[in-house]
Amino acid sequence: MNDSAAPAIVTAGILVIGDEILSGRTKDKNIGYIAEYLTTIGIDLDSAVVSPSETDWQSELQFPTACFLANRFQRTLP
Repeated sequence: MNDSAAPAIVTAGILVIGDEILSGRTKDKNIGYIAEYLTTIGIDLDSAVVSPSETDWQSELQFPTACFLANRFQRTLP
């Protein structure tokens, strides 16, 4: 019997907030940088969500998105 279990796969999600990213005026460099860094420490980037910046945090888009990511990765929101 083999007692060694396969290592757990750790995943992460990113919520990027910015109208300039959504409009295409600015090329996002953070998602790629964060994905590469996470990979080097053994974490797979599973999701990246971009949200407009001109909305309240608890708006119809950002709060549910944050809840989705928190629930997906089993974390609590501050």
